Amino acid sequence: MFGDPQEFAVIYEVVPDWSTATIKNGLFLLAIESRLIPSVVQTITISAAIHQMVTQWETALPA
Repeated sequence: MFGDPQEFAVIYEVVPDWSTATIKNGLFLLAIESRLIPSVVQTITISAAIHQMVTQWETALPA
């Protein structure tokens, strides 16, 4: 974990038992003011999770 989850933190952990030689699976969450994002668990590769979060942020930003 990087940061303070009560303010802002990135939680990232590869779980070897969930991964293969080419696909790394694990945990990727953001904590903002003690709230976890995403708030629901998804089965998704870490690279796809990062892409999904960036896309959601880009569409949420004011033009």
